[in-house]
Amino acid sequence: MNKPIQTAVALAAASMPETPAPRAATMRAIERQWHTIRGRAARALGADSSALDWIPRPASILGGSKKARVAEGASGALVAISYLAPGPMLSRLAGVINGPTLCAAAELNNCIEGCLGGDNGRGQLGFPTGTARLSMLGRTVLLLGAPKLFAELLSADVARHVRKARSAGKRAFVRLDGTSDVGLAALALERLESYGATSYDYSKICGRVLNHGERYALTFSATPRTIRAARAVLERGGSIAVVCSTKSNAARYAETVGALRELARDTGSRFIEGDASEPLELEPRTIRCLTAKAGSNKAQRELESSGL
Repeated sequence: MNKPIQTAVALAAASMPETPAPRAATMRAIERQWHTIRGRAARALGADSSALDWIPRPASILGGSKKARVAEGASGALVAISYLAPGPMLSRLAGVINGPTLCAAAELNNCIEGCLGGDNGRGQLGFPTGTARLSMLGRTVLLLGAPKLFAELLSADVARHVRKARSAGKRAFVRLDGTSDVGLAALALERLESYGATSYDYSKICGRVLNHGERYALTFSATPRTIRAARAVLERGGSIAVVCSTKSNAARYAETVGALRELARDTGSRFIEGDASEPLELEPRTIRCLTAKAGSNKAQRELESSGL
């Protein structure tokens, strides 16, 4: 993540209104200005102003997922997630090589290809014209081209989500980095809480977890290249998650789980295997072994040899 995105995220966080914005009025404002917003976003990426003219405006900032529904069933919560265009996806589509990225640690961790929103064309989200991916792109264009309107729409979405949760007798949880790592929740935490929502998230940026992990449920997403940082997070009382593949063979998976259990013993951490629960609230020193939705055998071999 570099300056254009950092600037947009900071402005969006600072623009979260005290009272959630009226949704209909915000949507009308976005529709009226959408051509201008796309041009601003393109220029922020370093592209021609018309480079993103084919991207439609987003209908919302928050959505859901199968994983979120699993978390809801396990905890009695109601979960909403913001899915932005991950990594350098938007920059690439604008024709900008090495342009701004929404996941600063993605290249270090070699995780773009396996990401839910990765631009390799695989998986259930068709690229580039699938509706889910177009929504990711539209939200990101809005963030870059009109951070204040992004903040207003987000506030309206959070308020709607909180109302829905309360009517169902549940607590409202919000994750703002579903396919990104921009840290908006850390900057807007108090405002989100004032709306009645509880934030949780994952991050591959160790410093962000160490700086904000005591304020809300922010889990360090560890990979073979960041195991040393993962140990530091655990030693500071934080939590980590590691994605493990079950597709290759059971023996390899068991070996990885054994290594994670050993790490848990070494650091005095709790070990949880499987995807049946999400870290919705603060929990000290926990290692979560998550099941890979995508990924490579190479990454799995690196994980096993990483000195967990």
